[in-house]
Amino acid sequence: MWRKVVWLVWLAALALPAVGQTIGGSAYMRVLMLVNDVQAVSVTLEDGRTVFTNLTPGSVSDYLLYDVNRSTSVTLGITPLSGQSYGQTWPVPPLPAGHHTLVLVGSSANNTLQLLYVDEDDLCGEALAIGTCTIFVNNIAGSPPLYFNADDMPLVGDVQYQQIVVNQVPATSYLEFTGVDLNNPDVPVFRLQRGFFEPNVISFYSLIGSYPGTMFSDYNIGITRRAAVDTMTFLRGLVADLQLNDGETLFATENIVAILDESGFDDLVSTEGLLLTVFAPTDQAILNVAVDLYQCAVTNPDAMRELILNHILIGSYTSAQLISLGRLATMAGTTHTFTPTEGGFLIDNAVRGLEAWRYPTLNGNVYLVDTVLVPPGFSEDFCDRG
Repeated sequence: MWRKVVWLVWLAALALPAVGQTIGGSAYMRVLMLVNDVQAVSVTLEDGRTVFTNLTPGSVSDYLLYDVNRSTSVTLGITPLSGQSYGQTWPVPPLPAGHHTLVLVGSSANNTLQLLYVDEDDLCGEALAIGTCTIFVNNIAGSPPLYFNADDMPLVGDVQYQQIVVNQVPATSYLEFTGVDLNNPDVPVFRLQRGFFEPNVISFYSLIGSYPGTMFSDYNIGITRRAAVDTMTFLRGLVADLQLNDGETLFATENIVAILDESGFDDLVSTEGLLLTVFAPTDQAILNVAVDLYQCAVTNPDAMRELILNHILIGSYTSAQLISLGRLATMAGTTHTFTPTEGGFLIDNAVRGLEAWRYPTLNGNVYLVDTVLVPPGFSEDFCDRG
């Protein structure tokens, strides 16, 4: 008989900063509170500053800007459900640039509190290019090793109490997560409703409570943090049969990725020091190009170069900035105009660029567009020479 509640909380951070802003050389630190026999905790830094207060079970603080490569200690002011409040101090290793989470696990009642350190960007580096990085934290007191499945695919196994395990979910479909005890694999410990997975996203799955407990299936899904990756890495993550914005599928960009790879422009759009605004046609947009024009482009390197560079601006621009400037030169030497429309702008009074389809990257912005931007006179210059 299930006796106590088991909570699953999907906790993640606020969205990335605005365009042109990346984490650069800064370190960011937050605290995730997963101890359910404590009313609240506060967080005080080594210099005496209390930076977070009243973190309740299942809650996460905002990110705190922190000094890079500096070790320190943090003191948690712990208010148990019964008894007097007390403080406990833990060392924190030097924080490299990036995002870091300190996870409070264990139990105040039996004095097993631990503060686990998570370097999100380091742990998730390889996972981000193909999908969502999943960080599982098991703080279910008394639980056996838990095994997690995404639909019927084993995801992670042997997640012990007070343990963190990292894996990845390809950005390929909607998936339903379940967690089971192998001693009773037909009865899920929890079930997470079917959700959609995007590339370059970091998410925490945090389980707290006592085992056995009462499973329930209505979970609150928080805001995910999109990790900063270069433009090429982001495009590679958008695989077939997916669409980022309609809640069902994800716009695929495999065709433009293949074209960039083949033509050698993949290095250009992955250069972190060169800020670019890239209008990336979806697979469907490329399929809609007239066959003779497409064949002309793919068989003529000069034509392909012109076509690709007509989709790239030097500089990183939001929708508002594009509209304000009105006209901007492309790397091909052509010029695009930008006029306002509902939800974004029109490119050359014809092609929609939507703010909802803008994705900040380490080296600028990507706008997914549903039409290939063919330069004026392109066919005459490259395809009608006999």
